[in-house]
Amino acid sequence: GPGSSRLVLAIDISGSTAEGMRVQKAIALDVLAQLGDENEVGVVAFNYQPYAVAEPRPLGESRAGLEDAIRRLQSGGATDIASGLRGAEEMLGEERGTVILISDGGDDSTAVPAAANSLGRRGIRVIAVGVGERTSERRLREIAREHWGYEEPV
Repeated sequence: GPGSSRLVLAIDISGSTAEGMRVQKAIALDVLAQLGDENEVGVVAFNYQPYAVAEPRPLGESRAGLEDAIRRLQSGGATDIASGLRGAEEMLGEERGTVILISDGGDDSTAVPAAANSLGRRGIRVIAVGVGERTSERRLREIAREHWGYEEPV
C-alpha cells in the first residue's frame, strides 16, 4: 500500500565476517527497527551461495521471527556477493524493491558488478552497507555505481 516498501536484507555470513557477525546482526536489526510494520521484509543470508532465511512478509506479523532468525545466523564459507545479490533478486521475484546488502565487501569477483547491474536494470535499488575494519569501501562503491539510486555506504 502507500508508504510501504518491499525490502530484502542480504546478509554476508561468509567466514571472513566471523568476528563481524555481531556488527552485521546489529546493523540488520537496526534496519528492521527503523522500518514500519507495513513494510514487507525478507532476509537472504549468503556465503558462496544464497540461503532464503525468510520470504518477504509484512513486518507487523513477522518482526519478532525475523529478529530471531537474524540473531541465529552463523558464519562460515567463502564470500560470493554476486550470489547474495542474485538470491535477493530471486526473492523479490517480479516485484521491484530495495536490497540492503550488509557485507565487508571482501570479494573481487567481476560477477559482482554484473549482478548489481542486473538488479539496476530491473529497477531494484541496492544500498550497500559496509561492515568491519577490512571493509572494502572502494569495492562497495564500485558495486553501487553499477546501478541507479545509489547511496553512499554508511
